[in-house]
Amino acid sequence: DVSPSATSTSSLLRERSVCIGGLALILALTGCSRESETQASRAPLSAHAAARGESAPAPSARAPGAPAAGFAVVELFTSEGCSSCPAADESLARIAARAEHDAARVFPVELHVDYWDYLGWRDRFDDPRFSSRQAGYRTLNSATYTPQAVVNGEHECVGSDESRLSALIAQSLTRGATTALTLSANWSNARVSVRYQSQSDEPAQTLNLFVVEARAESSVTRGENAGEHLAHRNIARNFATHSLATGHDDGTWDAGLPEDFSPSGARVLAFAQRAPQGAITGAALSTIE
Repeated sequence: DVSPSATSTSSLLRERSVCIGGLALILALTGCSRESETQASRAPLSAHAAARGESAPAPSARAPGAPAAGFAVVELFTSEGCSSCPAADESLARIAARAEHDAARVFPVELHVDYWDYLGWRDRFDDPRFSSRQAGYRTLNSATYTPQAVVNGEHECVGSDESRLSALIAQSLTRGATTALTLSANWSNARVSVRYQSQSDEPAQTLNLFVVEARAESSVTRGENAGEHLAHRNIARNFATHSLATGHDDGTWDAGLPEDFSPSGARVLAFAQRAPQGAITGAALSTIE
């Protein structure tokens, strides 16, 4: 689905009529397909290290001469108001389950945008900051659409194109981190207190911080997905950015949480990114103690 901000009113009406009345045509053109939820898609979207409560290992900790561990941060821009998005959510769940099985350092996160709410269903996970963040990736693709997956800030594809997304992740896993990140998080009075440290020779960067809910479900009653029961994994529920200085840097973040947030299995994801919204140079995932 193409964002209304990227179209005129008349063309938007034409596109929405195609999306609602001819979804099969859209899926055929994009290579997307809706599949029934499998057991694998019910698995939490967590990296193997996260399952053991570990943060990402620092490149400086590797053996002399050994390459830094590859990683892939996957940002999925999605919406409960978009009929093409559930297939992408399911695809990312399967990819994450395979990555966990293979002990691959894949860090998926669902970022729910707000620009489809006008269709009649208010996505309770959406945040206008996620819509703004997606707009920052227009250098990768001039169109703003859902479902869109961005891998390590450098490559994008249709989120439900599982073959293409898997290939982009595999490519990213061959490249090591250039920023070492360590991360810890603690519950404190229904909030999350986060402490981070970084080490890098990169020029000044941005640190992106997310509180990630492990899983959630919604029964949609209106809009394009009316009647659907949607399962989500690794949903971003709070977000902040901090500046990172070259060399060693550290800092803290105190994150509030919505009332419907479930702390079970929640994590904090952090990744360093060249400005403005360029390549991601390192990532870490932490349990919340």
